[in-house]
Amino acid sequence: MTTTDDITQVPDAVYNFAASPEFNNDKILFAARQSGLYRSDDGGHTWQGCFGSLSLNAPLAVSDVALSPSFATDGHVFAAGPGGVLRSEDGGQNWTVSMLPTPPPFITALAISPNYASDGILFAATIDDGIFRSSNRGASWTAWNFGLFDFHILSLAISPNFAADNTIFLGTESGIFHSTNGGLGWQEVDFPLEAAPVLSLAYADDVILAGTEAAGLYTSSDDGKTWRQIADADTVGSVSTIMPQKPKELLIMNGEGLLVSGDQAQTWAPTQKFEIPPLSAVVPQNEKSIVVGLANGDIFHL
Repeated sequence: MTTTDDITQVPDAVYNFAASPEFNNDKILFAARQSGLYRSDDGGHTWQGCFGSLSLNAPLAVSDVALSPSFATDGHVFAAGPGGVLRSEDGGQNWTVSMLPTPPPFITALAISPNYASDGILFAATIDDGIFRSSNRGASWTAWNFGLFDFHILSLAISPNFAADNTIFLGTESGIFHSTNGGLGWQEVDFPLEAAPVLSLAYADDVILAGTEAAGLYTSSDDGKTWRQIADADTVGSVSTIMPQKPKELLIMNGEGLLVSGDQAQTWAPTQKFEIPPLSAVVPQNEKSIVVGLANGDIFHL
C-alpha cells in the first residue's frame, strides 16, 4: 500500500472520485474535496486544482464529481458545489455555474445518463430538496419530485440500459424509490422499512445492490420488486460504497475499510482497514488498483 503525494498540504476530506472512462489510456482521475476539485493525469499520484480560472477568494467545497461517458472526446466534467453544479467542457480548465433553486440545496450525488451523448441527461440528488434533473447537459436544472415522499436522498443508481428502460433508483432515509420514465415520476419500492436508510446503490450485471447504514447489504434481481439480505451488518458494517467487479466479485467500503467477496456475497474478507474513516473509493475501469480517500485528506493506492 502506498500513499499519493499530498494534494493541498492541508488535511481536508476526500468526498468522491471520478475516473476517466478511458483511464487505461489517459490515467485521468478527479477528486472532489472540501477544498475544491482536483485533477490527476498520472493515475492519482500528482494533482492540480481545477478552479484556477474562477479566481475564488476562498476554497469551494465539492461534494461529488461526475464525468461524461464520452469524456475522452467531449471533456465534460460536472462538480457539485454549494447550491449548484459547475460544468466544464474542456476537462476541468474552465467552468460555468448553474445554480439550483433557493434556498441552496446540499447536493449528495451526481449521476449521468449512460446515453448522455444523445440525451444530455444528468441528475443531482440533494439531502433536503429531492432530485433535480437536467436534459441540456447541465445548463439548467429542474426539480422532479412527483411521487417522491422522502426528499433526503443519500444515493442513486442509473440503469446501464437507461436508453431503453428509463430506470433510476434512489436510496433515501426511509427506503428506496425508482422511476421508469427517466426521472419524471417516482414510486416507492417494497424495501424493508427497518433496513433504511440506504447509503449506497449499484447495478451489478442484472441485479441491483443496496447498502444500508445498519442492516447490511441487500439485492434485487427483479427490478426492485423484491429484496433479500445477502450480508448482515455484523458481517459488512455500514455499507457506504458498492463497487461491483468481475462476475461474482463485490468490493464494498464501510466506515473502517474495504471488504471483498468472490462468491456472490457468501463470504467476505477485509482487504484493508484504516485508522481514519474512508469516505470515498474508486476502481477505474479495467484496473485492479483501488484509490481510497480518507476523512483527513489522505489518499491511498491499494
